[in-house]
Amino acid sequence: MGNSPYFKVIYHQGSLQIMSPSSRHEIYKKMLGMLVENYCLETGIRFYPLGSTTLKSQDKLKGIEPDQCYCIGSQKNIPDLAIEVVITSGGIQTLEIYQGLDVSEVWF
Repeated sequence: MGNSPYFKVIYHQGSLQIMSPSSRHEIYKKMLGMLVENYCLETGIRFYPLGSTTLKSQDKLKGIEPDQCYCIGSQKNIPDLAIEVVITSGGIQTLEIYQGLDVSEVWF
């Protein structure tokens, strides 16, 4: 599947979506991550980068791997911020999944 180093998985109530992110997607993901991390470092905000950690709830039938995610202030099981780089449209709507997993803020 292209030249991507990994597959990204989204699961929502019985539907599974598997994607292979493009190099363009990875460039934007890294740049946004650096922006967030540099801002936190410059302003003294304590943050914990969790990368694309799998977030899931078996009882809610939801799971997602954000492009980048962060805990702010202290480390937690669910991040405070998730970042999704959107290059193409279609597929499973991810905002509803993040809301169901109690992620406080999502950037698209």
